Amino acid sequence: MVTKYVKLTDDLKDKYLNMQGYAFIPEKGPDFPDLWKGPDIGEKKGLISKDELLSVGRLLKTKLSLRNELHPVGGIADIVTMPENRGKGYFKKFFYEIFNDLTNQGIYLSLLWPSSYQIYKKLGYQIASKRMIYSLDLKDFLVDTQNDGDLIPVNANNEKTVLPEVYNQVYTNFNLALIRDNNWWDAFVTKQSKVSSGKKAYIYAVKFDKYEGYIIFTFKNNADSKIEIVVRELLYTTNRAYKRLLNFIAGHNLQADMVTFEGSIDEYFPDNFIHPEAISCKQTLGPAIRIIDTYTALEKLSYDEKIDDSIILEVCDHFYPKNTGTFQLTIKNGQAVIQKTNDIPDVSVDIGTLSQMYIGYIDPISLYNENRLTINNDKLSLLSKMFPKYPIYPTEYF
Repeated sequence: MVTKYVKLTDDLKDKYLNMQGYAFIPEKGPDFPDLWKGPDIGEKKGLISKDELLSVGRLLKTKLSLRNELHPVGGIADIVTMPENRGKGYFKKFFYEIFNDLTNQGIYLSLLWPSSYQIYKKLGYQIASKRMIYSLDLKDFLVDTQNDGDLIPVNANNEKTVLPEVYNQVYTNFNLALIRDNNWWDAFVTKQSKVSSGKKAYIYAVKFDKYEGYIIFTFKNNADSKIEIVVRELLYTTNRAYKRLLNFIAGHNLQADMVTFEGSIDEYFPDNFIHPEAISCKQTLGPAIRIIDTYTALEKLSYDEKIDDSIILEVCDHFYPKNTGTFQLTIKNGQAVIQKTNDIPDVSVDIGTLSQMYIGYIDPISLYNENRLTINNDKLSLLSKMFPKYPIYPTEYF
């Protein structure tokens, strides 16, 4: 069957919505476009044959932080192939065309939230982050008190100024934080938070001389019939703002029974509590990352300015062979000069593993110890300096 990768036009809107609805609310059946309320953001793309949509999805082009710099990334969301068209190769064909589309626009990274990590690993994606989710009874929520600072309700009138004021100071401390324009805030942080949770999201900011933190939370009835506060995002630029926001949540003991923090930027979160043993925690997986243009990705990354050396890197990409090759990286003054070579490689790695090293999710020594890369031991120290581990932003979702 002859297929074509296209940007979806308005006449295909209902078919696109039908597919989204059937994928994400299947109990309603395959024909209810008016019920699908996902965010209308990004470019709708499809794989089509004649007038039949075989696969659909959305491209969300933005930038993410890496080592205090911004890099273009193609977020991929809401990928759907209807059951009658699965097992025919359309899913893989669609992704191959998406990669071509992104790389032609100079985008060399791709990020998505997989429905199945196993499936997307076959396309070269790998886990990009893990996050801790903390829960405890509000009666045990005892923290060092901090009551200074004004708590300001955030709404449609002030959210476009208040929230970015804090976020734009925080995200540079992490890799993989996404740049949020007004549409992104609406779709995935404020308005969409109400849609995805089924409950209204409440937002408060803490202000001293200026805004130094904010919190986004909802209420829900959990499986034990208890009222639970779910904190979706808690950001702060100072410790006093952090403690003020924790104390604000602790003051809800008459409105709720429990509180859950869905990902904290504080690596030592339990240390804030007088009774940390009361906290339960679980680890969940974040999005998946993939380099889709190895040459450009390695060239655009900034390296430690103390490095003055070269390394030969062999990359294998089974799904998108354009990335497969052997590259000599000569690094000086924080920049890499890259050229393809036929020399014997110092390092051999698959595209998914390289992607994880690239974003600082896992360091080369750990990968070596897990037998996930082959390396000349004399180059392991250099590779570790090139790709150090770096804190990953824990809560970004799209």
